Order: sequence, then C-alpha cells, then structure tokens
Amino acid sequence: MDYGRQILDFDGHRIGGEAPFMQLESRGEAAFFAELRASLKSGAAQYPEGGAIGFFGYEATRALEPRAFSRTARDDLGLPLARLVFYRRLKRTSLASQQAEPILPLQSLPDFPNARRFYENGVETIKNYIAAGDIYQANLTCRFSLPTLFQPAQIYERLRSLGAAPRAALLEWDDFSLVSNSPETFLT
Repeated sequence: MDYGRQILDFDGHRIGGEAPFMQLESRGEAAFFAELRASLKSGAAQYPEGGAIGFFGYEATRALEPRAFSRTARDDLGLPLARLVFYRRLKRTSLASQQAEPILPLQSLPDFPNARRFYENGVETIKNYIAAGDIYQANLTCRFSLPTLFQPAQIYERLRSLGAAPRAALLEWDDFSLVSNSPETFLT
C-alpha cells in the first residue's frame, strides 16, 4: 500500500515518519475513535518510537461533541473526516537545519467579487449570535478554488516562506493532498 507523504512542522521542528505500517481513515463511522484508541495502544506497545501523522477535519469534532455542531456546509468534496498514517519510527529535525527548496513566483489571484459581502454578512450574523448568548466564539470560513500548475509541496514551501506559523503540515496521498499553516492547535 502507498501511504503517501506526511510532513509536520511543529514549533520549529520538522517531524516525519519512517516505515509506515498502517493507515486509518474515517468517513463518519461511529466506531472510528474506538478503532483509533485500539490502534494507538497496540502501536505504542509494538513501536514505542513510533506514532501517527495525519489529520482530523473540522467536522470530525462532531463525533466528540455532537451537540456543539449544526451541519450547514454541504460535503461536495467527499474527503474523509480523518486519516492517519502510523509509523514504526518518528524522526524530528530542527527546521533551521532544513534545506529550503527554490521558491517559485506566484501569479496574482483572481478577484473574488462576493468575498467581501460574504465576510461582512458572516461577521454580522456571528455578532448577533454572540449578543443573543447562543455562542461565544465562531469560525467563519469560506472555500476558494482556483486552478494551479504547482505541486502541493511547492505550495507548502511557498506558504511557509511567506509566513511560517507554529504548526504546519503537508499531507499527500494519491487521492488528495492537504496543505496547512496554522497558528493554533484545534484539538490536543
């Protein structure tokens, strides 16, 4: 099985895996977290230097806190809610010692005519929910899609060079890739 490539940049260190042996994925199955717990326990016993690298989508939190979410977005991408690759060994290196790949210039982005209106309406809705006492925080997001000639690794390196956040990831598989650059950890 091809496990793809997974890279995490976390607080100044790059974390990668050696010798992948299993991949675990959820598309909303109730048993996923029980299977994950068993896999982590078994893997830790067999491979104490190992671990898992992957992602939990924002919507996966619904499985942990079902009352906290209402489903408003439609799932038109068909991506898994979570995917983890388990490694026999994890290795950590300092990002200062990493050799940077050449940075390719980016083309200018197209105009997104409804973006400002979407953002302003979203902020107003959130303020109303907060004033009503329904919520105390919100995550306002909007997906932008555009074609690119760049590979995910090139996009990742460019993003890191423009504004490296404390937590970042490049997760590549045959069916999709995920590039992330975040100042925070959603679940710990």
